[in-house]
Amino acid sequence: AIARVVKINQKDHAQGHIRPDTAKWIRLGPAGIRAEAEGRLATAAPEQREFYESVVLVLDAASEFMVRYADLAAAMAADAASPEQAANLREIARICSKLSVRGAETFREALQATWFLYALLHLESNASSFSPGRADQYLYPYYLADIEAGRLDRAGALELIEALWLKFNQIVYLRNSHSASFFAGFPIGFNVALGGRDEMGRDESNDLSYLFLEAQGHILLPQPNLSARLHEGTPDTLLDECTRVVGLG
Repeated sequence: AIARVVKINQKDHAQGHIRPDTAKWIRLGPAGIRAEAEGRLATAAPEQREFYESVVLVLDAASEFMVRYADLAAAMAADAASPEQAANLREIARICSKLSVRGAETFREALQATWFLYALLHLESNASSFSPGRADQYLYPYYLADIEAGRLDRAGALELIEALWLKFNQIVYLRNSHSASFFAGFPIGFNVALGGRDEMGRDESNDLSYLFLEAQGHILLPQPNLSARLHEGTPDTLLDECTRVVGLG
């Protein structure tokens, strides 16, 4: 009835800015969160059981989704064009298989887990604005551990971040004809924030903050929706880098 007065433009997907607990997902993975749900199911009241049973079912599906990617990457490795490509695909297969049963431990694993989460959420609801949030904060411990252990260098980390940025640009809504007349081609809206302060007011920018900006300067695509949290204590170097990347258009 209200459509006679105003336009209801989006009828084909869930709408809203949602920031999942990405850090927990990376740390526990679907198997770890499933174990939590099973623990609660064991003591759940009758009216709660169906909810926890559905959580277990969905997380089983998430693990199976990861295994399918592991199997695909392993099959592709057998037909790879070069030894380097084959090795990379085997590593992808290993990571996907691992993430199906436990949480991430390295920076590359954490980025892969992040992508799985947002791909799964989009599959579930064709929804907009699932936001990774302050990714430079919860990913930084994995990055730092790899750097200190010599498993990764800054250039390698930048390449992985740029790969994730490219993946963020691959999802576009499946729209009906009504919605497409207003919003055809709109990206999903992966909102990533960098910098900012902690609870004590101290600056929280780190090397990943700069790598995120560098990746954006190279990729120059609309996703992620990258934003910087600036305050009176923001380092001039970060402000300069933000200005440089904004200036690239």
